[in-house]
Amino acid sequence: MTVLDMAQVAIALLGDGSNAHGRVMSEAGAKGTLARQYFPREDFPGFTHLFYEELRNGRRVVEHGGTMMGYSCKLVLLPEPQVGFFCACNRDGETGPP
Repeated sequence: MTVLDMAQVAIALLGDGSNAHGRVMSEAGAKGTLARQYFPREDFPGFTHLFYEELRNGRRVVEHGGTMMGYSCKLVLLPEPQVGFFCACNRDGETGPP
């Protein structure tokens, strides 16, 4: 997936399930993907269907990242104010240089 493709996914997730290319998922699906599904206590961060949740500077942040041989990426979404960041990079090995 390219960075521009991931931007379209982020736009759909942060909005009503659609982006510049049309409908990707239903509005309920987009909202449900970012909704808290598990949390140990109400005041603790939890997990959504695809993301883990953190609180940073009083804002809810949902994110998911991954690493595999030669590649690493992370998608970070702030549901309010509907902002997303995606970073992808090449790297040495599975976890980077020793």
